[in-house]
Formats: sequence, structure tokens, C-alpha cells
Amino acid sequence: MVLENSNSVYMASMLSTADWVMLCAYFVAMGGMTFLAYRKQKDQDNSDGYFLGGRTMNWAVVGLSLFVSNIGSEHLIGLAGSGASSGISVASYELNAVIILQLLGHVFVPVYIASGVTTLPEYLEKRLKSRRLPVVFSIMSLVMYVLTKISVNLYSGSIFMEMALGWNKMASCGLLLILTALLTVAGGLSAVMYTDAAQAFIMVTGMVLMTVLSWRHTGLSSIE
Repeated sequence: MVLENSNSVYMASMLSTADWVMLCAYFVAMGGMTFLAYRKQKDQDNSDGYFLGGRTMNWAVVGLSLFVSNIGSEHLIGLAGSGASSGISVASYELNAVIILQLLGHVFVPVYIASGVTTLPEYLEKRLKSRRLPVVFSIMSLVMYVLTKISVNLYSGSIFMEMALGWNKMASCGLLLILTALLTVAGGLSAVMYTDAAQAFIMVTGMVLMTVLSWRHTGLSSIE
């Protein structure tokens, strides 16, 4: 059902009972993983335990966490929509990133490991012998991240929640911020990485199913 007024269009929830059950199960699972990470973090009551996951993460968890941290609603909604209207050219940036990121990893990771640093501002402080520059860089990075990344994620996520659940955009943005803050603050990086690893499988499975269903819906599956 669609209810229209002069300002916007509100849609009733499109989710079935099975969808709500799966959604609740997802939040329960994420909450449980956060609680376990919180219990583990309490046993490691130091900065390494909270901000670096106790340095106990293996390469698979790190890789999945990096993947999910980069892929978000701006790709699943914004980039997918741009691709549908403009073609594959919108993916050129991401395709080039595959090569560039490999080069950056091979060049800079050995440098960071040898320096014993965990953040780029920390590396700048050691490399340039300056305490002011890392602070300026951190503030600039936070402002740019909020304006170019977080805001886009929140808006595109709120569009989906408005279409699927019929919720207001601003309320959806607030809920997303609160849930993310609770998960991150309560469990530290351990909670973020473990939940990211679980969400990686959910996202990849969902994207594959969405691709197949899109092909079937548009009739592309019949093209030989």
C-alpha cells in the first residue's frame, strides 16, 4: 500500500513474517557476537585488546573485515543503480582499485610493520618528527570521512529502510548510528571484525541471489 501526501511517498512494510524472523535472528546473532567480544575485551583490559583485537586476528578475519568495511549501501544501492542506468563504466574505479591496492599493500605494509605503527597518523609522527601534522591529518580525515562516506552510507541505507519498512529517513539514520555505536563501543575492534566476517558471507550470498533474480526478472538469463 502506498500513501501519498504533498511532500513524500510512504510505503507500508514489504517484509513478510519469514523476513521479520530472519531479520530478528540476524540482530540477535550480531548482538551475541558483540557480547562475546565484550567479555573477551574485558579480559584484555588494554589498548591492544580494545583497538587492535588483542592482536589475535588471523588473516581471514582481517581480510573479510576489510572487505565489509569497504563495501556498503552506497555500492549495493547507489553504484548498482548507476550501473543499471549508465552501464559498466561506473565500475572502472573499483576495477582499477584491485590492481592499485595490491601495489600499495606490497609497498607500504612492510614499511608499516618495520615501523611498528598501527595507524597512518602514528606513522606520520614517526616519519616526519612532528606532533602537529598527525593531529591535523586525523581531523581532516574524520571530516572528509563523515562528509563523503558515512553520510552516503546512512542516506542510501535509510532509502532502503524507507522502501522495505516504511520508516522515516531521519529515524532510520538515527537508528543505524545508534546500533553501530553500541556495537563498536561495547565490543571494540574484536566485535567489529567478528561481525564483519559474519556479514561478509551474508552480503556475498545476498548479492549473488540478487544478481540471479535480477537476470531472471529482466530476461537476461535466456540470452545465449
